[in-house]
Amino acid sequence: PIYLLFELALENVNFAFPWLTIGNSLSNSLLAPQLYEYIGSLGGSFIILFTAYLIILINQYKYKLLIVSFVIGIFYSFGYYSIRNQKQSDQKQKFNYLFFDPNQYETKNKYYSNNDIIYHVKKNINNKKYDKIFIPELTLKSISFKNFEKSLLFDYIKEMCSNTNSKIYFGASGVVQKGKLSNVFVCTDGINTNLKLKEKLVPYSEYTPNFLRDILNRNISFDYAVNNLYPKSINDELFLICYEVVYSSYISKNINNNNLIILLTSEKFFNDSYFGMNQYNNLIRLRAIENRKPIIKSSNAGDSFFVDKFGIITKSCKGEFCTFSIDKNKINNSNNSFYSNYIVKFSIYLYLNVLLIIFIFFKKWKK
Repeated sequence: PIYLLFELALENVNFAFPWLTIGNSLSNSLLAPQLYEYIGSLGGSFIILFTAYLIILINQYKYKLLIVSFVIGIFYSFGYYSIRNQKQSDQKQKFNYLFFDPNQYETKNKYYSNNDIIYHVKKNINNKKYDKIFIPELTLKSISFKNFEKSLLFDYIKEMCSNTNSKIYFGASGVVQKGKLSNVFVCTDGINTNLKLKEKLVPYSEYTPNFLRDILNRNISFDYAVNNLYPKSINDELFLICYEVVYSSYISKNINNNNLIILLTSEKFFNDSYFGMNQYNNLIRLRAIENRKPIIKSSNAGDSFFVDKFGIITKSCKGEFCTFSIDKNKINNSNNSFYSNYIVKFSIYLYLNVLLIIFIFFKKWKK
């Protein structure tokens, strides 16, 4: 239980690496983590640790084998049942999505402005119709959001929304609140513009506490701004930026009744590592399973894809400009999972761990 408290702490503090959660180790499998709809990755950690404890406690090999077989059987049987019983789509109506990956443009053009890159997107789209256009995390840089809607950049975006009949979702850095540099998710249809600030920053590379900046020689860092001024979701869509998808409880606390999770991310920091990028994608699939919500991922220097609520990547694309279509009923009217409705909402694991620790200490004290 003490280690589980450590995992809970990783989930709830800002300067942390929550991918260390033991339950995340099942993310390589499609079937095994389907049970996370009810227990989440922290529940997976509990079961794995408790199973290991029983194996150490029991002397006879055949009973150890029986316990391991039983636990594996439960995970995989439930996973097989969940996947097998999903309803097949007969929906003919589709959403059409366009993804822009700026990596190629940034490699070819050493010097460019925000206006240059958005004009490049506008020119290449050529007024084709899309439901949504995705431009990933930190594509646009150093925007003053106070005057954003009066800028030439916004005029380009507004024109693109009008010509393509699209909503545009893009990632940017900039100043939203005075004296604070923020990583920002922007959603606009050219008329209404909504901002969402990144609430979970990568330790050291993105965020360094003030008292450590001089010691670590980190003069530039994103800051945590006052975030309750900005919505986390709009029109049944929950907005996430990169590292936030690693935090299981953060997503489940904010999922509410949203039908879709939209993730803008940059995978440049993986330096083309196959294992790093694969692990990141597996964690995204895990978040879809935990909340039983589909996720759209728009990536800089990685694969963009659609993962359904069972963690299955049904559409994927890669390249400077790429598109795919999704059946509308894959997104609409998706109910919340038991995990997000009850386990996270009522902090069940926190109380369970406290009770276990009290029980263990009382038992030892009684002896």
